[in-house]
Amino acid sequence: MNDNAPPPTPNAEDEIDLIKLFEELWAQKWLIMAVTGAASIIGLAAALLLPPVYQASTQVRPADLSDLALINETEMMLVTPNDAFRRGLNELESRHSRIQTFSQLLADGKLESPEGDKRSLRAMTDNITVSVPQAGNGSLDTKDYVTVTYDHGDGKLAAEVVNSLVTIANQKAADTLVEELRSSIEARASLLEQGIQQEIDLQAQSNIDRAAQLKEIDQLRKLELQDQIDALRAKNLQLRQDRIQALEEALSIARTLNIEDPVLMAQMRDEAFGGGLAVRGGFDDKGSALYLRGTRMLEAEISALKNRQSDDFTSPQIRNLQEQLARLEHNREIELLMARKNNSAYVEDIREMRTELNQLRGYLDQDYSNVRVMKMDDAATAPMTPIKPRRTLIVAVSALSGAMLGILAALIASTLAHRRERQELDSRQAAG
Repeated sequence: MNDNAPPPTPNAEDEIDLIKLFEELWAQKWLIMAVTGAASIIGLAAALLLPPVYQASTQVRPADLSDLALINETEMMLVTPNDAFRRGLNELESRHSRIQTFSQLLADGKLESPEGDKRSLRAMTDNITVSVPQAGNGSLDTKDYVTVTYDHGDGKLAAEVVNSLVTIANQKAADTLVEELRSSIEARASLLEQGIQQEIDLQAQSNIDRAAQLKEIDQLRKLELQDQIDALRAKNLQLRQDRIQALEEALSIARTLNIEDPVLMAQMRDEAFGGGLAVRGGFDDKGSALYLRGTRMLEAEISALKNRQSDDFTSPQIRNLQEQLARLEHNREIELLMARKNNSAYVEDIREMRTELNQLRGYLDQDYSNVRVMKMDDAATAPMTPIKPRRTLIVAVSALSGAMLGILAALIASTLAHRRERQELDSRQAAG
């Protein structure tokens, strides 16, 4: 094959056919224009008749640390802005939050009828979009803004839905966060109250134990003192009996000697009458000298000793022991311990627990209405221009489709006309 051969010349018949095609289309220009115009009119009518759809949107971002300061300062929970923001996003995507948004709009009169309720509910479910930027690893990137959009035929209602949804989601997430905080605080406070009560109960039991110990010590001391008293009484009784025996022996001697009065008194009486009896010696405690006291004195002492009911008064030691025993009948420390009503004042370990408990109670009384998990960049406003339908695009597509359809119709009509002409020509040739 020769590479230097000249290129083939175009077929003249093809050029004639192409020119003829344009001529035929030009001949059908009114048909093409009619179809194109009809399609354009239909597209324009459709664009005008289709209900407009407006899109309202807003952007939200994580809350500031100051919005979470009331929670974090309790040290019961540590919530970062990103953690709180995730809670808010979950509420934004929650069907319950969306239904609550719609119910609030219905209650506020933003929706007119129950039928509107159903339509708006479906629209909220289908037409609310939460666009969350994703980081490179697929995780949530809360450094960027999250866009919340809602499509609806009423632009004002669309803006109301977006704003209400963000507000409700923010409030619900914050309420959940605060409720978790309150639960943690109440649990800790309950543990502290139980700990304080346990310490108080332990102190009360310690008082009872201390009183029991003191009672036992006092009882032991009483028994010991009583034993000492009994021993001294037995000793004194024995001494009295010994004294009686010694006096009786002396009485026997005095009777034998016929000494009725003490010798000293008789001696003085004898001296007064000039008697010659002289007895030397005086009274002593020895048994051998007791008879000198005389029978009358000895008999009187013996009678007194035998009739004596108790020898306690003769022993100062017994009185001292009885005094100690009487003092043990009333232990003031035991009485104070048993009469104590407020044991908490004597428990040193609960001071710090009470301080913490009072602090926790203050946290429970704290107003957490300013807690926020996310912030709205700017409230959604009613859009002025609908996003659907795009009338210019619809009319343009309709006109283009009509033109294509008109050309197709013109080609079909031209083909049918050529076929009829060939059939007529063939009929003439056959007849000639």
